[in-house]
Amino acid sequence: MNSYNIPSLLQLQTGIIDLEDRKQKETCLHRYTRNDDVDKGKLSITDWEIENECGICMEINTKVVLPNCSHSLCLKCFRN
Repeated sequence: MNSYNIPSLLQLQTGIIDLEDRKQKETCLHRYTRNDDVDKGKLSITDWEIENECGICMEINTKVVLPNCSHSLCLKCFRN
């Protein structure tokens, strides 16, 4: 017949739960750290596309910024 000490079993259960909590916290920290890179000035692909698309034809081209009004558009739209 095996006898177990109840306080030892409770400590074991608590240790397992603590380990799982630490793993979940590390996973969340890793995920949110990657998202913080966007906040630090690194643009996501979507943000980069929006930043580099022409405001008229919506194509991703080299933009021209007009000095008087600061509007930006591609060379093709600027020439038209």
